[in-house]
Amino acid sequence: MYESPIMAMVSDITTEMRHEQDREIMNAILSVGINVDKDELVKALRYDRQQYDKGYSEGYADAKADDVRGVGKWIEVAMRIKCSVCGTDFNDEVTCCSDCYRWPWNYCPNCGAKMEEVN
Repeated sequence: MYESPIMAMVSDITTEMRHEQDREIMNAILSVGINVDKDELVKALRYDRQQYDKGYSEGYADAKADDVRGVGKWIEVAMRIKCSVCGTDFNDEVTCCSDCYRWPWNYCPNCGAKMEEVN
């Protein structure tokens, strides 16, 4: 099978960069007087990076889901609070107090929209 010379060169460069990074990390750790097994250190660092990447991906997906749910406002209507996104209204029994008539959370429990101030 044909392999592009450019892709082969990129692969070689990437491999060399990885080895150089491994050497730099090992030298930094040894310079502060910590004695570790290089292979175990590299394995742990790669695992940490995978966990970071996984967390980033999940966080990004959650943020995108928030965009889908939307952003709304609580609308006060005759002693009730209504979500501007889904239209669900809540009576004053679920507000934080009878003086302010505000929902105690910053999201709608029905549709999940993030809420701004009360209109």
